[in-house]
Amino acid sequence: MKKLFLLVCSASLFVSLLSQAPGNIKENDSKNVIGIYSGAGILEMSGHENQTGIVAAHGNSFFTYGLSYDRYISKRVRFETGIFYAKYCVTDHLVLEPYFNEYLTEYLRIISIPVVIKYYFPGNFYINGGTIIDFGLSRGGGWDITDAQNGFALCAGGGKEFSLNKFSIYIEPDFILHAAIPFSGDLTQKKFFVPGVKIGLNYKIN
Repeated sequence: MKKLFLLVCSASLFVSLLSQAPGNIKENDSKNVIGIYSGAGILEMSGHENQTGIVAAHGNSFFTYGLSYDRYISKRVRFETGIFYAKYCVTDHLVLEPYFNEYLTEYLRIISIPVVIKYYFPGNFYINGGTIIDFGLSRGGGWDITDAQNGFALCAGGGKEFSLNKFSIYIEPDFILHAAIPFSGDLTQKKFFVPGVKIGLNYKIN
């Protein structure tokens, strides 16, 4: 508990000092930024069990990669969209008495369009948040046990960007809750909660 208290105090002091530092993100001739990125992380699941005898295991993996487009709204605020592909691995434990007790693996593939606002602090640190529009791809033949994640997701994150003239690279831990508002189905259906980290490369367009 004492270590947690010291950590919170240190973080508060750091944010306080950071907020008083002069900004170093300058207005650019170009207000447009394109980029590529890749990410990975773990998968947790929330919501009720929608089929008797089926338990989906937690802690499975995912990876993602995509293209991004940023537009400067002001000196510190950017609007971000783009498109990315994500692949999720889910292990289902099927217990159907008296003879069937198996672990099966599903792979869910999702195409997503983010709609995100990013706010930059001095030092090129930033936070972001918004929604993601998800479209699940056909699973083609295997087991279709886990709820589809089609719908509006919620996302939030933050990171650090390192500028290299017109190029920049960034590291961003983030969190996504898929199917926060599904296109169809029960609002209490199983949802993917995915903490992860992504690394990207941006380029400022002339």
